[in-house]
Amino acid sequence: MNAVELARRSRGLKTKEVAEAIGVSVSVLSHVERGGRRPYPKLRRELARVLGTRSVAL
Repeated sequence: MNAVELARRSRGLKTKEVAEAIGVSVSVLSHVERGGRRPYPKLRRELARVLGTRSVAL
């Protein structure tokens, strides 16, 4: 479990909820959470905003 998934779960959010809030597919977010894809800067900012963190560490 990486920092993105941990932050999402600790806030009680589902993958689908976060994906919709940041404008990506569930598949893209799942790949980011599993470490198969590094998020581009805009996606990192959106993840941080939705998850209520200063930044997203991977």
